[in-house]
Amino acid sequence: MPERVVIVDDEEGILALLRRVLRAPDREIEVFPSPLPALPAIRQRRPDLVISDLHMPGMPGQEFVRTLRGEFGGGLGIILITAFPALIADADAVADGVGAWLRKPFTDLELLRTTVAEVIEAGRRGGADEVPLERRLAAARAARLRHRANLSRADAMMQSIGDAVLLLDPDGRIHQLNPPAAALFGQKVEECLGRDLSCLPIEPALLQALLDAVATGAATSSRRRVTLARGARVVDVSGVPLVAAGGGAAGAFAVVRDVTAEVRVQELKHHYLGAIAHELRTPLTALQSFAACLARKPVEDGRRDLLLEAMQGQLTRLERQIDKLLLLAEFDRGEAADPAARPAAPFRVAGPVGEAVALCRAGAREKGVTLAAPAIDDALEALGHPDDLRRAVVELAENAVKFTPPGGRIDVVAAAGAGQVEVRVRDTGIGIAGEHHDAIFAGFRQLEDPLTRVHAGAGLGLSLAARMVAVNGGRITVDSAPGSGSTFTVRLPAAPVAVVS
Repeated sequence: MPERVVIVDDEEGILALLRRVLRAPDREIEVFPSPLPALPAIRQRRPDLVISDLHMPGMPGQEFVRTLRGEFGGGLGIILITAFPALIADADAVADGVGAWLRKPFTDLELLRTTVAEVIEAGRRGGADEVPLERRLAAARAARLRHRANLSRADAMMQSIGDAVLLLDPDGRIHQLNPPAAALFGQKVEECLGRDLSCLPIEPALLQALLDAVATGAATSSRRRVTLARGARVVDVSGVPLVAAGGGAAGAFAVVRDVTAEVRVQELKHHYLGAIAHELRTPLTALQSFAACLARKPVEDGRRDLLLEAMQGQLTRLERQIDKLLLLAEFDRGEAADPAARPAAPFRVAGPVGEAVALCRAGAREKGVTLAAPAIDDALEALGHPDDLRRAVVELAENAVKFTPPGGRIDVVAAAGAGQVEVRVRDTGIGIAGEHHDAIFAGFRQLEDPLTRVHAGAGLGLSLAARMVAVNGGRITVDSAPGSGSTFTVRLPAAPVAVVS
């Protein structure tokens, strides 16, 4: 005699999942959106099992259970499902005659199938069994809990993993998965369970990697890196084969790990190493040429002075690159941002800003760019570290010189704001499109194509400037558009005003 199962739930996805997973040759399944239409069908053709959601329109799940128990006694198996299992006390569930409850969304088909089989069996024994219903259900539940202990622990571990995890059978059907795996496919968990991988909207490369994990056999693990078109993400797909009790293949345990951030870091690292090697090699090559000229006899005094000046400029450039590397290392170690090691204090802004402008004048003059800095009020004070402000303004001014064509102008001004000190570096350069305003402050980023770019640099200056200002409790903003120049504004906390009593 075939088993008859009635499923009552107002979620179409849950109904489809249960119908798909519980389908069997010797089982008839009917589904209903609420208890009210389900009751006449149950009365007309008594089922072996009723699976019902706890919260539904028309009739609460517990009232539905009491109605069924009152009419059919203990020969009807009942399973309650709910997304809020904490709301069901075990004693209430047993008193109402519930054979089991399950949490949704479902993540473990073995748990679902096993529970259904056990409750159906208990219900079929109910009519002839002299043991009271409550005791029988309590004993069955205790046995079921012992039987499912390992599965439950494994499921809890699986749900806590941040990577996408799937348990696949030998035919490529999803036996178990966690929410990150469902999200990877753009689906809900219940839409994936029990379905063939090829029936889900999975990108072809990822689908093939998962199918290969199943097809490798019972003795070979697999690993493949896949680039997804959606979101330009990169994932590592690892498959571990599962062995059946008889020794054959039982499917595979697959883990899909998003390694996009790691890949991007590696790409930035390779870009940075190439860029910084170029930045260090350029002044070294120039120094070698100048030294070779000085080694030749004779060298006119005037030309010697020019060579020595040029050598000094290249040495300064080399020193600046090494200084950036050391500063970057300090940030990565957390030393530059440690307030205990570097307590903030009031300082006059005029000094460090003036020093920064002086350091950049030679480069601006060499390029034919006017660098102007009106006198700064000597009473203007900020809270933080003057060296950080000097370094940040140097980076901003050098960046302005780099991207301002000959004949252009750069102005560096400082003024008091509302509880802040503002230092602006305004240029008449090429400008920056709005969609790139955030990207320019990321480390090792340049907007030019590395193969065709005409401006030197490792793409590190603006990132370091932003970090130096941030550790002082401030920030840098940019106002710019292509062809309209750029204004970078450093905002630092103003020094507290001394109160004279």
